[in-house]
Amino acid sequence: MATNSFDNPGAQTNQTINGTATADTLTGGLGNDTIYGGAGNDFLRGDTGVPGSWHYETFNFDFTSANGQAFNPAAFNTTTRTGSGYVTDFNEGGITNTMRGVPASTNAEDFGVIYTSTLNTTLGGTFRLTTSSDDGSTVQIFNSAGVALNFNNQTGGVRNYLNNDFHQGTTTRWGDVVLNPNETYTIQIRYWENRGADTLSATISGPATGGVQNLLTSPMLGLPPPPEYSVTGTPMGVQGNDQLFGGDGNDTLYGDGGNDTLFGGNNNDLLYGGTGNDVLNGDAGADTLYGDDGNDTLNGGNDNDLLFGGAGADSLNGDVGNDTLYGDAGNDTLNGGDGNDLLFGGADNDLLYGGINNDTLYGDAGADALFGGAGNDLLFGGTGNDTLNGGAGNNTMTGGAGDDTFIYTPGSTLTITDFNFGNSGSITDSNPSNNDFLDLSAYYASLRDLRNDFVDDGILNQSVGNYTTTTALGGTITLTGISATDLTRDNINVACFTLGTLIDTATGPRAIETLAPGTLVCTADHGLQPLRAVLSRDVPGDGRHAPVMFRAGALGNTRDMLTSPAHRMMITDWRAELLFGEGEVLVTARALLNDHSITRAPCARVTYYHLLLDSHEIVYAEGIATESYHHSAAVADAEVAAELHALFPDLAQSKTPSARLSLRGYEAATLLAAA
Repeated sequence: MATNSFDNPGAQTNQTINGTATADTLTGGLGNDTIYGGAGNDFLRGDTGVPGSWHYETFNFDFTSANGQAFNPAAFNTTTRTGSGYVTDFNEGGITNTMRGVPASTNAEDFGVIYTSTLNTTLGGTFRLTTSSDDGSTVQIFNSAGVALNFNNQTGGVRNYLNNDFHQGTTTRWGDVVLNPNETYTIQIRYWENRGADTLSATISGPATGGVQNLLTSPMLGLPPPPEYSVTGTPMGVQGNDQLFGGDGNDTLYGDGGNDTLFGGNNNDLLYGGTGNDVLNGDAGADTLYGDDGNDTLNGGNDNDLLFGGAGADSLNGDVGNDTLYGDAGNDTLNGGDGNDLLFGGADNDLLYGGINNDTLYGDAGADALFGGAGNDLLFGGTGNDTLNGGAGNNTMTGGAGDDTFIYTPGSTLTITDFNFGNSGSITDSNPSNNDFLDLSAYYASLRDLRNDFVDDGILNQSVGNYTTTTALGGTITLTGISATDLTRDNINVACFTLGTLIDTATGPRAIETLAPGTLVCTADHGLQPLRAVLSRDVPGDGRHAPVMFRAGALGNTRDMLTSPAHRMMITDWRAELLFGEGEVLVTARALLNDHSITRAPCARVTYYHLLLDSHEIVYAEGIATESYHHSAAVADAEVAAELHALFPDLAQSKTPSARLSLRGYEAATLLAAA
């Protein structure tokens, strides 16, 4: 069994420490250290002390007149510090030589050592502490407020220290101090050496000690406090970037400060990264890893592991086995790997990957992205606007609160339990970002087909309709708790385009697909006029027929509107009168493209509608002044005429005049450039 002795200390320097084949308890101290635990159940720390150890500080000082130096802070503050770290013994001469870099056999002279640790009480009462030392030593005990407690000294007098300051051969002195039950005290032993033998030992006795105990091995001895507790200031050195190797056995590793790398090795290990950006590797065995503060990387390794990222943007990898991963605070990335894994994103915006087999993913708070991967997965988005993708297999998704995006993988079986629940906005306001969203535009050419497929058997499986131009689902989609009318362009993104466009009529705005011959529509020039026909046709939605999207507000419209590229909008502009002698002109949707509010929206299939009246009229669609259907020899744009012929070849030609001047393409460009 290896511990930090004077010749194997946890020093402030960069060092390599080797354990044994038994259970070792080792710390590297300050500096960039490498520690090998070897076989056995080891306890390894990168920087701070281990339970039952002492923090030490060594000093050079010429003690020609040493009376009282051991407990005089000013005296130690004026000496030269030679080192600091952690040990489990009181070989003060040996540790001084180690820090001085001289052979251990050298008789160390003119030095001082401060040892600091903690005492933990269970019972209260009077405790007797004893030191044996040559030249001199003192003991002080501090309460949680940092106040030194009083001792009744053997030599007489009440002082806030045990006094063994006699500057001669080895002497033994004791002092009694009262300690409260169930408290943690800081204990500090100061030793100084002028010349001669280097001797120091200490004992404690009192309630629940069962007699006299060596302070080095007493169960009351705890974990050393932070080094800066010492009145001599912060020790030299910094918390380093350490490497800890647990080896065989059930090991406990603490990286402490710095950017550390921990390897658990075989068996079931417990790893703590501490502060800094650490890498923790559980390796073989059922391991538990805590990243703690910093942006950490945790790798579970083989078997069933438990990983906690802690604060910071962490990366957690379960690897092989049925693992449980907690991202905790920060924008974390969790990957379950092989096995049936359980992932919790925690706070903030996380990425969760289930990996292979049947996984359960919880995004928790924040805008998370969940990917189930292969297998039959359960995905829960939690609060926030989440993205859920089950991948292959039989998957169930619950978005939770927020405007969530669901992604379907062809060939999979998908169930969404709360589609349209938790939306922040309407599903009919032409804004797909304020509601749950499932993009099925690749699988359905029209919203009508999608709704009919849903009504058929309550499942989306392409069982009704024509799908020769769309991608095959290859599986099924079940949306629980909704009806066909709950599926809209806002939440499904199926290309219905002009389907649903609101036209101003005598009874108010009405969806274009509900209009029929005889319906009275509002016109700009002739008031209410009856429709002669409502024309519609499905065509490929790409190439020259790709529709044009007018975003809400583009031309005063309150909702998004889509129309064919050749459809003309009425533009009112004084510059038009200067250029063309008319203040109101008609411009094709194609000519109005601007790459931000008016853009192309290609798709697999599109259904276009046109309204035919007895004459060419200006009507109102979504609040935009636009034209009714017009086909005349007066149409100047041959490309427009050809497109209208392609869309509606069965329509008889109309010779009625245009309601407004129709600009050619270059004329429209001139007007828009002047605007």
